[in-house]
Amino acid sequence: MYKLFKLSTFIIFSLLITSCAQDIATKQADSAKKKQEEYLAKARFYSDVEPKGKQPKARITVVQVGSDDFTASRLRVYDETNTRKLGYFMAYRFGDETYAPIVTDIHGVQVSDENAKPINQLNIVPDKPFIFNVAVYRYKKQEPGWFHRGYTELVTCKWNNKKIVFIPKKDTDYLLSIGAKPTEDKKKFFCIFKLQEWDKKTKEYKETAVMPLPEK
Repeated sequence: MYKLFKLSTFIIFSLLITSCAQDIATKQADSAKKKQEEYLAKARFYSDVEPKGKQPKARITVVQVGSDDFTASRLRVYDETNTRKLGYFMAYRFGDETYAPIVTDIHGVQVSDENAKPINQLNIVPDKPFIFNVAVYRYKKQEPGWFHRGYTELVTCKWNNKKIVFIPKKDTDYLLSIGAKPTEDKKKFFCIFKLQEWDKKTKEYKETAVMPLPEK
């Protein structure tokens, strides 16, 4: 009888713990969803500023290069006229999120790297600061051994999610190549971040200046 009571108590206690954990997870998910909705409600649509028709424009194309082991995130564009309470620039909206939509084809852009994967392609306003960020990362699973537990290691690049700025020229194509590749030292890797401008005279890309956005 005592064993049955003990077992029943254990089951009830376990169910209570599971229920509490589920409640906490649900509340966290609801809170994150609410914050995202509040953010989007204050953010402007990129389509409000994206050049259309015969308006002056430049264009940026984002591609992933390097190792397939890494994941490259989509372009996020910031609105310098719209800030949050702490003064941080807000990202533009693309539908119900803040990342530019993925493209499968690159229109009118020459990419020499055959392994390049298209990510984004956007028309952008020329002669004004274009503020954006991207990220490259990899989740590396470490298997458990005799003297250590298994875990998942997150590998990132230093410039991940940092706001970058440059001033595009009218009627000019820009190619942003991002990614990472391993080095001879298996514990290290080389991050790739290269912005190039298409030179109409030489018919080649040349590197163009970018800089981190100064922190306020």
